[in-house]
Amino acid sequence: MNTHSPAAAPLTLTLHRHIAAPPERVFALWTQDPARPEDFWGPQGFSLVRREATLVPGGRWLIEMRAPDGTVMRNGGEYRAIERPGYIEMTHAWLDEAGRRTSPETVVRIRLSASGNGCDMHFEQTGFDSVAERDGHGMGWGQAFDALAQAAAAHA
Repeated sequence: MNTHSPAAAPLTLTLHRHIAAPPERVFALWTQDPARPEDFWGPQGFSLVRREATLVPGGRWLIEMRAPDGTVMRNGGEYRAIERPGYIEMTHAWLDEAGRRTSPETVVRIRLSASGNGCDMHFEQTGFDSVAERDGHGMGWGQAFDALAQAAAAHA
């Protein structure tokens, strides 16, 4: 189940999803564990070009993805907290080719908890400048989470 609650906090995106895989598996996908190379980043039709991560608080992460029209889009940030297997906090911003921010920096928090036949994922992204920006991220993350759920369940 995927829910989006725009009225509660206009500049915060909140998504919830039950995933049929243990929290450890979902955590490995989120942290881009090299032993788990599955790709869920980006909306439907996007493909992963490159991903890098230094999995420690203060470590940087970078994702490059190709849009259906061939445009390469980059986003990245810094890990603020990594607590296996239940919590990740990181900054997020869109970047240009030189790695400079082209959007305001937001904060992403992912909480994973065992539940029934898998885990519940609670996702929150705060710091948007506009409702349109928040809603655009909601659409993209929602599609990415469909792929995340498939990748996690395939190897659960």
